[in-house]
Amino acid sequence: MATLAAALALVTGASMALAYGTSGGAQASAATDAVAASSTSAGIAPAISCSGLTALDLASAVPGTPFEITSATELAAGSNTLGNWAACDVKGVIAPQIHFEIKLPQTGRQANYLQLGCGGLCGNTTVTSAPASAGCVPLATGAFAVASSDEGHYQGGGLFSTDPTLRADFGYKTDHLLAQAAKAVIKQYYGQAATHSYFDGCSQGGHQALTEAQRYPTDFDGIIAGAPANNFTALNTFSHAWTAQSVRLTYRGDLVGLKPSGSSGATTNWWRYRGRSVT
Repeated sequence: MATLAAALALVTGASMALAYGTSGGAQASAATDAVAASSTSAGIAPAISCSGLTALDLASAVPGTPFEITSATELAAGSNTLGNWAACDVKGVIAPQIHFEIKLPQTGRQANYLQLGCGGLCGNTTVTSAPASAGCVPLATGAFAVASSDEGHYQGGGLFSTDPTLRADFGYKTDHLLAQAAKAVIKQYYGQAATHSYFDGCSQGGHQALTEAQRYPTDFDGIIAGAPANNFTALNTFSHAWTAQSVRLTYRGDLVGLKPSGSSGATTNWWRYRGRSVT
């Protein structure tokens, strides 16, 4: 766990020290001692049943983050794409329409929380893979409670951006709100708070990671920002525009003429692009 914690602490503007500031050191130490006392080799056991989460009134559990749990069902270890561990699969909504999902390990949890970013324009919860953490033993064995969201809108189209509230949720608010809500759910389910929290994201998820580090540096003890799509001006003006133009030219027939040649199945593709032959 120490190795993973050190790797996850590669963070922009935040570090593992955030969890142990001068004012919070005593509480963090006490929480660690409590976890050690109540944990076994099988991990921290749930304090309530999975289905019992749906009966909780959490609308005001976190000031400024109204949310509710819409379902909580048991997930068999064999159906869990993150690893071979059974989980309580929790789904819910943060106002106004941020849908989230949390997988709470039923065995093996070591008081850790991992939040995942999404890709593109998001639009779906993605608690199915962890870009940088995939294959890590703690994730595969259920040491982490894991959560993600749809960033406040459904599917990946950009129509949501015409609404200023949804635009702000996608731009910077959702991950902070999810961190608060997920930690509240974790505390209710296990009877104790998460002692360490991490964020893992790639592409748009990397953008989310950098935004978290900049705006809400105390949300996580460690952040991985992989291939962050944070320079939207260059990305949308040049990169995406070039890709879209290339696809358009290809499928309009402006790029035509495939001529295979050679023997023994080998082929050479000759393209005629607006009257020019290109090999």
